[in-house]
This record gives sequence, structure tokens and C-alpha cells, in this order.
Amino acid sequence: MRVAIKRGTKIVCPLCGETVGEVAKDLHFGDIVDVDNIRIYGAEVRKGEELRCPKCNFPLAVDTRVGALIHTEKGWMPGRIPTNAFLPFVVAYLQKTGMWEGEWDKYFEE
Repeated sequence: MRVAIKRGTKIVCPLCGETVGEVAKDLHFGDIVDVDNIRIYGAEVRKGEELRCPKCNFPLAVDTRVGALIHTEKGWMPGRIPTNAFLPFVVAYLQKTGMWEGEWDKYFEE
């Protein structure tokens, strides 16, 4: 089975840009991202909990119609979708569902 995200890949918050964790085991397409295969620095992740940035509380992973995506140093994976190309859609979805009420555009000031 092909590896979708390699062990050691850094997990980076798409909002504040902080490196907050890493992939602890190779992830294959179809694997569930959970406490057994990721590590968030300085935070305890419990089974069933949403993955959120310990710095700004923004979600680090989202479920989409095409599968789950987690934000890494290489963008949204699997698939390597560039951060800024996908982030406005993630924020709109999170605001619509009530999962995020914070400000986000201040992180992208020119």
C-alpha cells in the first residue's frame, strides 16, 4: 500500500504557521489520523478529539467529501494542496458549521 504521508512529516497550523507536531507512523491512504499515528507537541491528544492547534485552537485536520486532510509542512495532505489555495474554503466551512469563530484574515495581511 502506498504511503500517503511519511513518518516525521511536520504538522503545521495552517492559520498561525506554528509547527505543532509530527506524523509518528507512516500514513497510508484510508488510514484514520489519531493518537496512534500523530504527535502534537506539548499537548495530549485523546481518541475522538478534534485535532486543534495548541497555540491558536484552529483545526489541523478537516473531513471533506474526498476524504480527510491534515495540514503539514507540505500543505494539506494527502495530495499536497497549497495552504492558501484551500484555507478560505476550510474557514468558510468551519464558520458555517460553528466550528470556528475566530479571526483568520489577519494572518494574511500584505
